[in-house]
Amino acid sequence: MKKYFLLFYLMAVIHCQGQQVSIRVNMFMGTDHAGNCIVGPRLPYGSSHPSPDTKNGGGDGYSAGNPIFGFSQMHASGAGGNSHYGNFLLSPQVGLSVEREGHFSEISDEKALPYMYQCLLNRYQIKVAVVPTLHGAVYKLNFPETDSAFLLLDAGHSIPQTIMRNSDYGAEEGILTIESDTTISGWGIYSGGWLYSPYKVFFAMSISKKPAYKGVFLNNQILPNQLSIATKQPGNRFGAWLGFSSKDNEAVYVRIAVSMKSIGNAKAYLKAELEKNNFEKLKNNAAELWEKQLSKIKIKGGTAEQQSIFYSSLLRTMITPADRTGDAPLWDDKAAYFDDQFCVWDTWRAQFPLMAILNPEKYKSNIHSFIKRFETYRRVDDAFIAGTESMLIEADFRQGGDDVTNIIADAFAKNTPGIDWKKAYAIVKHQADSMRWPSYINEGKMYVGQFRNPASSLLEFCYNDYLAGVMAKKMGYASDAARYQKRADSWQFLWNKDIEDDGYFGFIQNRNPDGSWSYYPPKKKDLNGPQFYEGSSWVYSYFVPHNFKTLIQLCGGKEKYAARLEHALKQGLIDYSNEPSFMTIRSFIDAGRPDLCSYWVKENMKKYTIKHYPGDEDSGAMSSWYVFSALGFFPNAGTNLIYLNAPAFPFAEVKLPGGKKLIILAENAGSDNIYIQSVSLNGRVLNRAIVTNKELMAGGILKFTLSAKTTKWGR
Repeated sequence: MKKYFLLFYLMAVIHCQGQQVSIRVNMFMGTDHAGNCIVGPRLPYGSSHPSPDTKNGGGDGYSAGNPIFGFSQMHASGAGGNSHYGNFLLSPQVGLSVEREGHFSEISDEKALPYMYQCLLNRYQIKVAVVPTLHGAVYKLNFPETDSAFLLLDAGHSIPQTIMRNSDYGAEEGILTIESDTTISGWGIYSGGWLYSPYKVFFAMSISKKPAYKGVFLNNQILPNQLSIATKQPGNRFGAWLGFSSKDNEAVYVRIAVSMKSIGNAKAYLKAELEKNNFEKLKNNAAELWEKQLSKIKIKGGTAEQQSIFYSSLLRTMITPADRTGDAPLWDDKAAYFDDQFCVWDTWRAQFPLMAILNPEKYKSNIHSFIKRFETYRRVDDAFIAGTESMLIEADFRQGGDDVTNIIADAFAKNTPGIDWKKAYAIVKHQADSMRWPSYINEGKMYVGQFRNPASSLLEFCYNDYLAGVMAKKMGYASDAARYQKRADSWQFLWNKDIEDDGYFGFIQNRNPDGSWSYYPPKKKDLNGPQFYEGSSWVYSYFVPHNFKTLIQLCGGKEKYAARLEHALKQGLIDYSNEPSFMTIRSFIDAGRPDLCSYWVKENMKKYTIKHYPGDEDSGAMSSWYVFSALGFFPNAGTNLIYLNAPAFPFAEVKLPGGKKLIILAENAGSDNIYIQSVSLNGRVLNRAIVTNKELMAGGILKFTLSAKTTKWGR
């Protein structure tokens, strides 16, 4: 048997060598339905994100099959809720139109790759191809033969205003200047999206062909030969246009760089990233970058669709946060600066732990960025967008707890090198001592009416405090550790053992200020309050990732807990594809039923299709859940514990930090074999379904034998 698996392993390695993985990515996955993924290309953790904006688009600006406005340079990938960005729209035309909907074009020959997007604008017969750089994009525009070829740069365009039709949002003010025949620069201040205050973006643009005529526009007014435009009227559209003659299929190249700091930075990016390289070289560079990133995990087996879903999801885990180091609005040094956190309430659970494995330097740099933000702003919010700490920290907008704490604690638990832990702990302590609700800080309690989501927020604060307490204890801060660890048990303050639903007793319920219970039907789902955030009591009664042992006891023991949880899943009482329930399915393992964990993981994976995600992709959160689950393990983020489940593929090779590799073998993996029969790690038999991060990240071979029938393994 050992010889057989060795041969299988060697054949799999040979099969994977030289195989391109980026061609398996489907960039259209998640762009339909509710995924809010961006169809356009972006470099891994890049700052700019060029993509088409269409009629009837959603928060991502795009809806397949609809005519397009043009191509804007900034997008928020996978973010749920409010839309954002859509700045500096480029519209190639034959015949000039500056009206908002005057240059719609149906498209054909659409092709989307990780490193390039292309299509044909049917109305104008212009072929468009765009390739990204870290801070910009280069467009290759093949015009038909005409004496009226035009380029329109709409600096007033934004997704909230133009696509989502929210008249309260859009450009607040801006300035644009045609500096020479081939160079345009400017800036705009925009409102809307996740931010509750305006943000400022700068750009610099160059074209390869000298125009015969040029000018600017304001709303629907064309201003020939005028070389600059300024506006301070909110909602105004403003921009520039350039006109020229073109031969049939003549290529014109447009290069646009974007900065969050200054026009000077945008010009520097334009020169360094775009003007020194031609289109083909930039395309090849982008393709090589994505191939290198995606090849950090190589899989074998499964269907072509399963492999495509896997690599499409893997790519989405590396889109945000945006690495804007050197482009921070409020500091001039080269300190790490990671922007567009939409928001860490989503991403701390799976995306950051996956980043720790595949991109440890980016993971570490994000912690450095938290430290610099704290030193600069004296706060580190769950959402950080366009260089601005979001108002999510305020009671009316906070989604849950203080989840930057969870990411820092996760890095600490993994012994991540190169971090000043005293500075990192200062953030954790500040959040624990100053940013929780006052009654929670003082008593470990919260009541109805104190907070928009008092029940779910208290539960998340408890987990924050548990992780803060572990960190404080290991760093020698005994007083802090005792205080935080005591508060970490405060979730039991909301456990009402007498509440019954569907024959099961014990649910999370709020209390009134006098301490009495405030009944809330366990099945009643909240989107954002008054009790829970994106869930119900059925959902949040399982959110105790630091103390499943006590929770299971309160539910009557392992057998009753497992029966109750399976009932909830079968009846659709728990949306286990949403972030609050990421660990809920895994808790079957704590209840002695790893077989049910694997079963329900597989059921959730079925919700991922080549077209869409089960909900918003959430900036890499949902994709990371899928990647981990397909590999056969999932982290309890913030701790050093990893939960096992049946892998989806017979072979996977994961590149680990330090040049190590983890080989995952599940030779009989398939749609029917969803239960674990046995597991070994480097030849050592494992009879448990929970391993440590240290064990797994040491590398080697993790071998599964699977079964189509439920087993007793790991109980």
